[in-house]
Amino acid sequence: MKEVQAPVTAIAFILAAVFIPVAVSGGISGQIYRQFALTIAASVLLSAFNALCSARVEGHILRPKRQARGPLASPSARFNRGFGWVTDVIWPVSAR
Repeated sequence: MKEVQAPVTAIAFILAAVFIPVAVSGGISGQIYRQFALTIAASVLLSAFNALCSARVEGHILRPKRQARGPLASPSARFNRGFGWVTDVIWPVSAR
C-alpha cells in the first residue's frame, strides 16, 4: 500500500488537473468538450479511489491467516510443495 498510494494519487490528480480546465473553458469548444472533460475527470478520480481501496482490501484478503487444518490440509500442503518445486526448479525467477 505504501508503494502504490503516492503514484496512484499523483496520476489521478494530474489527469484531473488536465481535464478540469477544459471543462471550464469558454466558447464553442468549451461547450463541446465540457461533458467529455467532466466525465474523464470524474472517472479518473473514481478509478483512483477504487485502486486504493482494492489494494488495501486485497492486502487483507491475501494475508496468510493460519495453517490449514481439516480434510483439505494434506492435499493443500502437497499442492503448495509441488507448486513451489515448479516455480523454483522448472520455471525459476531468472527465466521469466
